[in-house]
Amino acid sequence: MHYPEVAGNRKIGVIPMLHKDYLLGILQSQFKLDFYGIHGLPHWERVAERGEALSRLTGANPKVVEYFAYLHDSKRQNDDHDPEHGLRASRYCRSLYDDGVIDLTPTELDQLCNAVRLHNLRHVTGDITFQVCIDSDRLDIGRVGKMPSPERLFTMPGKAMAMRLQAEVALHE
Repeated sequence: MHYPEVAGNRKIGVIPMLHKDYLLGILQSQFKLDFYGIHGLPHWERVAERGEALSRLTGANPKVVEYFAYLHDSKRQNDDHDPEHGLRASRYCRSLYDDGVIDLTPTELDQLCNAVRLHNLRHVTGDITFQVCIDSDRLDIGRVGKMPSPERLFTMPGKAMAMRLQAEVALHE
C-alpha cells in the first residue's frame, strides 16, 4: 500500500498520520477495555515513542516496531491476567493485513506477528526488531507501579533507558 504525500498526511514515526488515524479508529471500535486505560492508547504511544528511539539506535525495522506498539495489546480482554492476548492480537494482525490495513511485506508481517504473539512471555529471543518490540513494551511497565528491569531487556540501549529511569526515580525518593 502506498500513501501519497498530501496535506495532512504528515508522519510521526514511520506510519503516515492519516493511516495511523484510520488504524486507531479501527482499534478503538473493537477494543474491549478503556481505550485510554493502562493497556490502551497512552501505553501504545509510549511504546511507539520508545520503539522509535530504540530502532534508531539498533537498526531495528521501525515500521514493524511501530505497528507492534499499536497492536500488541489490542486484543486484551482485561487489564489483569490475560495470557492469550498476544496470540489473539497476532491473529488480528494477520486479519488487518489481509484487509489491507497493515502496510508490511510478508516477512515484516511475520516479524510483527511473532513479536505480538510472544510479547507477554518471560523468556523469549529473536532478531533485533523482535528485541526492540519487547524492550519498548517492557520499558513502560512503570504505568502499573513497577520499575523496568535491565535484566529483562534485550538491547543495550533498552537496558540503558531502564537504568536511567531507575536513577530518576531514586533521585526523587
